[in-house]
Order: sequence, then structure tokens, then C-alpha cells
Amino acid sequence: MADGEMDTERPGINIIKTPPPLPSPLLSNTNMPIYTSPSHLPASLSPDVLLLGGGTAASVVAGRLARCTPAPTILVVEAGDNNQHDAHVTSPGNYMQHQQPGAPRLKRYVSTRASEFLGGRQAALPVAQSLGGGSSVNFMMYTRASGSDYDAWEAAGWDAQALLPCLKKFEDWHGEGDGETHGRGGPIGVGYGGWREERLMLQLEEAVVEMGYDVVADANDLKTGNAFQKWMKYIDPATQMRSDAAHRYLHPLIPTHENLHILCNTTVSRVLFSTDSLVPRAVGAEIVPSPAEHFSTEPPPSPPQTVLAKKLVIVCGGALGSPLILERSGIGGTAVLQQAGVPQLVDLPGVGEAYQDHNLLLPAFELDSTIQTHDKIFSSLSTGPPSDIPTGQMGSNALDFGGKIRPSPAQLSRMPETFQQYYHEAFTPHPDKPLAITIPIAALLAGHENFPPDSRFATVALFTGYPVSRGRVHILSPSAYAHPELDAGFLSSELDVPPLMWGYKVLREMMRRVRSCIGEVAGGNPVFPSAKVRYERPEGWTPAVVRDVVYTDEDEKELECWVRANVLTTWHGLGTCAMKAREDGGVVDAKLRVYGTEALMVADMSIAPGNVGSNTNNTALMIGEKAAILAAEYLGIELS
Repeated sequence: MADGEMDTERPGINIIKTPPPLPSPLLSNTNMPIYTSPSHLPASLSPDVLLLGGGTAASVVAGRLARCTPAPTILVVEAGDNNQHDAHVTSPGNYMQHQQPGAPRLKRYVSTRASEFLGGRQAALPVAQSLGGGSSVNFMMYTRASGSDYDAWEAAGWDAQALLPCLKKFEDWHGEGDGETHGRGGPIGVGYGGWREERLMLQLEEAVVEMGYDVVADANDLKTGNAFQKWMKYIDPATQMRSDAAHRYLHPLIPTHENLHILCNTTVSRVLFSTDSLVPRAVGAEIVPSPAEHFSTEPPPSPPQTVLAKKLVIVCGGALGSPLILERSGIGGTAVLQQAGVPQLVDLPGVGEAYQDHNLLLPAFELDSTIQTHDKIFSSLSTGPPSDIPTGQMGSNALDFGGKIRPSPAQLSRMPETFQQYYHEAFTPHPDKPLAITIPIAALLAGHENFPPDSRFATVALFTGYPVSRGRVHILSPSAYAHPELDAGFLSSELDVPPLMWGYKVLREMMRRVRSCIGEVAGGNPVFPSAKVRYERPEGWTPAVVRDVVYTDEDEKELECWVRANVLTTWHGLGTCAMKAREDGGVVDAKLRVYGTEALMVADMSIAPGNVGSNTNNTALMIGEKAAILAAEYLGIELS
């Protein structure tokens, strides 16, 4: 998509000129036959394919299989609500609604146990609970993994070259650069959004160039690991609406595809198996109404219902949900199942193990009044968007510029020797792997009540791509309502702290060089004993006059304490049903079949055996496309 025209009434603000939205299958049907509770499900319905979860990958699989020849009957069971036409989902500017107390019921939180590595605090991991899963509630930040990430999975048919057709298949990409590795005409619209704060973007570009970074047209070409770019978003350029998986793969089909059925507000208790043969065969599932609260010690209000599947069951509960479904079904490690009181059907000790995530920091900086931000929108979420925001701003997520970054030799030399050795082993041979990703968000993500009404901010997100720490998630009882035992493992490896400390210093230096930056927000940054900075902008000031801050040993200790006290999940969980050899703790093979079973697959981020240096939505969409191919092969049908 070409750059828009400059808005002369608001200097520095770029509004993309788009035609009025055309009639679209996204909006064409308002009375869709989606069942809202298990009691509404027709007793006669026995689908060919049963998908247990309605998230990102599941939506792709269901949408692709529904159009196959011959067409199988499909039932998608989703724990959360239907997301169709929900403005909290479709309008990009509303995405912070999902982070507010009393937010719409589109997510739930799973609490970890208290961790000594986080200063004794618990972490809360958000889990999407809506049709479309994470694609309905994420920040819409389009980021691809590196090619070497997929090569490192070492699974047949899952290397980067083999996966490129799947990565291109779902895209309708409207970006700059040669576009050779991107797709056009796919279901997921990818563009720059309907609005950009051009002045801030140019100042950020000026700052990072002064720091020695390249600015490229496309840092998401599967091979760039150390550059900044004008950032892209899962926002359709024509409609300025979120490109979530449910609106793009499911909702357009239901009016015309009687073989596709959706059941919302329904929790999966367990998979059912036939044991007539030597290998247990998946034949259906037990389901219950989703509890009013996300977890409950009370039993379900009615006995579980049974839904049978004629040919295939696919578990799509996500990194924190799929292992729990398998364990409640008797698939998992002996000790875990015995403690939970679940008879073991298949011994797979890898279920629920090797949880991985990205470690996130969100320091905040104040900007001057020359910058238009999303602060008015985010501070008015309970009352709706204010009337005086620029046209098109609700079609943006305020993430306009960012980068994948690696340390320079000089920066690396100042990091601990143990980390330097690890870096040379894990990163030096793979220049496409970023150590971290950073992107300023033109708004304060915390509460605005302690600041003047017209205050303007940038929250600079930074997350590390390949933490070494591992966690685990397991059931404590057979109940689908019970809270699991969860240890996220954050910062349990000493190798995970230096990248966060280095990354914070990089983003701090970037913001010190941004002309409109007034200073650091108190409470949103460390309080250094000596490495304090002043933000003075005399006439004729340029980023070139800024010199990097020198940190003392006391400053380093303060920064480490702050990192441990403030590190967060990035909503990027994966790895708990890993695709690798069974003897190595694997749960599924390269065709996503659960070891020791028949007619049972897993298709979501839980199958990723190694991390990806990116936001995970892109990989989840790819897994959905790949899983659809594998499921069609299993069923003996042909994808359209």
C-alpha cells in the first residue's frame, strides 16, 4: 500500500486515504448458526472432524477443511464467546480493552506459582478465550520468525523452505520491499493501518540510524535479524479492521457451508477413546459449559455431554490448554496423572513440559505536545473513543516503527562471559536471529489517572526472542474447571537476564535521541544511583550530540533488580506438546499425530519444539495452514 497524503491540518500525522469499506463477507451475515452452549448442540451431530479449541490455528484448519472436496462435516468447540462483529475485536484502536479490569470476556488469566527469580512474585499469563483466539485480542503486531528458527525444529517438512508456501498462503500483504517471500490474496490482510504518527516515526528512524542501525523496507523477509523498519500490522488496508483468524476463515463460510458448525462457551473435559485395538483411537470428547468464572472449584452444573467424531479429533487448546486436555484424557507423565487421579492411557512424560515464552519489558517515556498518541483513546476506554481524534486513528494500533536487534561486538563484550559464550554458540552462526525485538507504542499502557489530561507517552516494548528458561503446566485434578499447576520458569536461567538489561539500555538510548521525548516516566523505569540522564533540547539540538550513558556496578545491580521485578509474559507461550522424537520428550510427530494414539492430532503453538524470534501469531497461522494440509492427507480429501 502506498503512503498516504500528509494531513495539513495536523502536521506530522499521516492518514492513509482509503475508499469506504465495500460489502464484505466479514459483515454480510448477522444471524449465523453458531451454538452458544452445549445444550444447544443437535444430538444427531456427529462430525467427521472435531476441533477442540477455536483459536488461531483451529480457525485456519476448520476454514480450509470446510472447503475441501469431498467436504467433511466439522465441529469447532470454543471455550469463549463468538467474536463476530464485536467492536472490541474488529476495531484496532480498541485492543487495550482486553487489558482493563472488568474487560469483555475475551481472555482469562492463569497464575503461576511465586518465583524466587521474580523477587517472590507470581506472574499472570493471559489466555485468549474467544473464537479466533489470540488473533482476536493481540496487539496486531506483524512479525515473522527467522528462517533458521524453523530449520532448528529439525522436523521433516517443517524447515523454512518447506514452510514458505504456508507462510505466503494466508497473507494478503501490502508492504514495501520486493515482497518475494510474502503472499498476496490470502485471507489475512497485512498493512500499515489507517493512520500513522509520521513525526514520531521519523524521529525514531533518525535516532536508530545515529546509533548505527540500518532501516530497511522489510525486516520480516525470514533472513533479516538486525534492522528497523516501518512496522506492519494485522489490519486490513481496505477496511481498517483487525485481520483475525475467525473473521477471515470461519465467519465468511458459515452462511454457505452447512458442513461447518461452531459451538461456543463450551469447555472440553477430555478426549474419548476406543480401546478395541492395541492403539487407543480418538472417537470424540466430553464437553461441559464454560464456567462463569474462568476457574472454579465447583463441579459443572450438569453431567458432561458427549460429542463423537467419525474420523479425526484435533486438539487446539493452545500452549496452556492442549496439554491439560491431553492429561485429563489420560495422556501424560505417570507421576502427574497419578497425583491428579486420572488413569493413564498413554505414557507421554513430555506433555505439559518445556513451556517457553518471550520475556517482556514495558518502560514508558513522556512525549511533548507535538506528537499525536493513542493516550486519549486508551484513557477513555470505558466511555468510547473521544470525538477529537484524527480520522482513521481507530484503524491503528499505534505501533508504527520497530526493529529486530542484536548486540554490537562492543556491547557484547560488556555482557557476562557466560552469556558471551552462549551467544557465540546460539547466535553468531545465525545472523537472522534477533536477540530482542523492540517497538515503541505511542501511548501509555498503564493508567493515566496520575497525569494531566493531555499528557502524551510512548511505551517501548522490548522482548527477548529465545529465553533459555523452561517452565511447565500440569493438571491437579480431572476437573476441566480446576486451575492448573503452572510454573512459567521466567528468568530461572542466568542467561536470560543479560539480554533484557542490554535491551533496556538500547531502547533508553533510542528514546534519549528522540526529539520529542521529554523524559522517563517515574515508576516505569529503574531509578539509577548514578546513571541519571537529563532530556534537554536546546536550539539546534540533534541526536548526534548524545553520548551513551555509562553504568556503574551499582547501576547494573539496580537494573537487574528492576528487570526481575518488572518482566512480563509476551503472550507467546509454546512448546508444551512438542513436535520431536518421543524419546526426547516429544508429544506429536512431524504429522502432528499424538504418539501412542490413532485419529488424534494437536495443532497450535504448543507443538513448536523451539522458540521463534517474533510475535507468535504469524507462526500460529502457519501451523494452521500446515495442519490443514496434514489433516486433509489423513482424511484422504483434497484442499481447494
